[in-house]
Amino acid sequence: MAPDTVASPPAAPDSSQSSACSQPTDSSQPTLVKQVQRMLTPPADLLEWKDMPQHLQFNPYVLTGYRPLQGVKGCLSSLFYVHNETINILTHVPAMMPWEKDYRFLSWCHLVGSVAPWCGSFVYHLFMNLENGEGIYYRLLQLDMLGIWISQSFGALPMVTATVYCLSSPLKWLLIISYSLLCIWGLYKAMTASSPWQRRLCFLLPFSMRIILTLLRISKLGGGNPSSLTHVFLQLRCRFERGKTN
Repeated sequence: MAPDTVASPPAAPDSSQSSACSQPTDSSQPTLVKQVQRMLTPPADLLEWKDMPQHLQFNPYVLTGYRPLQGVKGCLSSLFYVHNETINILTHVPAMMPWEKDYRFLSWCHLVGSVAPWCGSFVYHLFMNLENGEGIYYRLLQLDMLGIWISQSFGALPMVTATVYCLSSPLKWLLIISYSLLCIWGLYKAMTASSPWQRRLCFLLPFSMRIILTLLRISKLGGGNPSSLTHVFLQLRCRFERGKTN
């Protein structure tokens, strides 16, 4: 009688195959930490000043860290790594300012004038390296100047109105309209400026009129007290001294 055959035990599964099936590979499903690290890591192709197009070579003192020309997605992703425009972008994030309950139109002027330059400069510095060419760059630059103009015109109206508040009605409206006309002239100069110095000087006349109105405000003619400005500086000094002691 033939001996009974003994059945061989089943083969153990391959450990390498089981581990491959149970644990997903890093290449198929990257972890969140690696995605964040990849996002925060500056690209290796940051350029130098000499490698940039001519319209982006306006600051010869910053030599490295320039972003290459990119699309909208590339510009937005540059929010998450350090380059030559990082400080300009982060310091122009829109910020809300205090709200005034009375004089609603002047409150809106104050709010819009406070926020507009931050918005315009934020968009300009973020998208200045768009790959669409020099024309788009100058449109963004005009947007930046428009935000500054809104701050210089609408943002200054509460100060102008408060300065002429005690004057007669005809003189009051003459000064307000004069300042508005100077602001319109400044807008034209800002939109047509072809050099950095022209862009700086386009607000010279409105600025000069605000200086004159400030002097008028602290004089008896403007209804103010000549000693009031001294008290303002004394208050600032007290705050500074209190800050040093704290």
